[in-house]
Order: sequence, then structure tokens, then C-alpha cells
Amino acid sequence: MQTDKYQSWQGFIGMIAALVMGLIFCPSTGAFAQEPVKPVLILADVSGSMQDPALPFEKEGEEEAEEGSPKKGYTKAQAVKELLLRMSRRAAGSEGCGFGLYGMRYLAGYDEVYRPILPLDSRFDLDAQEVIADDFITDYPVFNRRSAIGGALRQLDPKELESLDGRMTIVLISDGKETFFDIEADLNEGEPEGDDDPVKGPFTEIRRLKKKYSGNLTLHTVYFEDRLTEGGDPGSEIGTYISDNPQVMEKNVPGGGQLLERMAGAGGGKGFSGTALLRSDAAIEALMALLCNQSE
Repeated sequence: MQTDKYQSWQGFIGMIAALVMGLIFCPSTGAFAQEPVKPVLILADVSGSMQDPALPFEKEGEEEAEEGSPKKGYTKAQAVKELLLRMSRRAAGSEGCGFGLYGMRYLAGYDEVYRPILPLDSRFDLDAQEVIADDFITDYPVFNRRSAIGGALRQLDPKELESLDGRMTIVLISDGKETFFDIEADLNEGEPEGDDDPVKGPFTEIRRLKKKYSGNLTLHTVYFEDRLTEGGDPGSEIGTYISDNPQVMEKNVPGGGQLLERMAGAGGGKGFSGTALLRSDAAIEALMALLCNQSE
């Protein structure tokens, strides 16, 4: 009789231990839990050049936006804000998917070249949408408001990345118009060195971060191209770049597009066209699935 009681207690203790182990390793399935999704830091360019006109982004099947309509007259900064709002609506309710939103710009007299808008590990819920609507400013003076992509990445390292051992996904949204470094020289720069090496440009900087953190760090880029060419004349849309597939990145995309393409490649991520994303709800949903269902 005592043996039966002893065996019963052994069985009971074993069940409790199995339950505890199941909760530890996987609360829902009893198997080993997957690694949590990496936090996503969105670094959105709000420099002076983002006040330039954006390409119109009417969706497939819609009539072309007329002159004077909101879609036709958006600046690149306004188009970025629209994309952020749509991304937040697609991410609403995503469990375990944390976001942060920082505005990136250089202002004379300020040491930091980015400004937190949503703290890292926020949720893209209704509250976040209100913050984006109210605090992501798109109407600002452009004088001496420059783009410091390389400097922003360097500043993010000790302040955000090091505490997580680089375990983060960065989404850089920009027109790629870095104003502090020679982009051609940056793209042809040799092997990056350590943290004490001065910043040589955004491409070299993401290569340095990737070398430092390896697979822990991922960088995706979203490119917003100009509605006008550099000469100020009406330019043609870069058809292959803003096709129905927002991941198409042609090697001959000039200037900022080429820089962002190369940065995404060096960062182990993908490059997207902001215009193409705004033209397709399905493309935004695919992007959010990529960010919220990462596999390593």
C-alpha cells in the first residue's frame, strides 16, 4: 500500500515537472520555443531633401492622381508618414512584434542626429498610430537640415545595439541623399575597421556593424525617389525600380537608390521601393510579415 502511495506521488511530481518544463520551453506547444522576434527599429529620414516632391502613389487600377490632389502633391516626408501609418495598421495585433520609430536628421547645434518618436519595443497599435499622426512632423524648414545616415548608424551602435548584442532589425527609410560623405568613395571603401575608426560613410558603416554583430543584425531599406531629376526637369519614373515587385533593385538606379540597395545587401536584408509599397496593400502586408515573422 505504501509502495502504491509512493508511486502515486512520484507520478504526480513528474506531471508537475513536465508541466513546468513545458511552460518554460514553449507555453503553447510543449516543444522548445522559438527565438523571440527581433525588435524592429524604423529609422525614417526627415532631412531637408525629404521636402522635395515624391512620386504619386495611386494604387493599381486607380486613375492617375490629378494636379493639386494630395497624392500628386505629397513631399517625400509626407509619403513616408503615409507609409508608416499604413504599416502600423497592417501590424496591429501582431503578437511579439516590437517596433521603435526614430526620425533621422542633422541639425546644427545638436549632437544627436536622430530623434526617438516611438521607443523601441512599442506596439504598432492605435496609440502608436496617434503618435505617428501627431509627432511625425513633415512640414519643417529645410535650411541646414542635412542627412547623416552614416552618423546615425554610428550613434545607434552604443546607444541601442550594444545592449542587445546587435540583435535588431533596422528599417532605413530614406532618399539616400547622404550629405556628409562622398558616396562614390564610400561604396569603393576597403574593409571597415573597428569602433575607433572614423565614420567614412553609410555603406562602410553598415558593413562595420554587420562585421561586429554578424547574423544578429539585419538592415532593410526603403527608397523614396524624387519626382524630379537632379537637373530640376520632370523625370521619368524608374519603371523597373517601382514595378509591382517592390524588391526589384536595378544596378543602374542612380544616387541614393544605388546606395540603399548596396546597404541592404551588406546588411543581410532586402531593398524596397516606398512608392511601390504605397501602391500595393499586399506589398505592405508582405513587408510586415517579413518583419514580424523573422527566421534566423
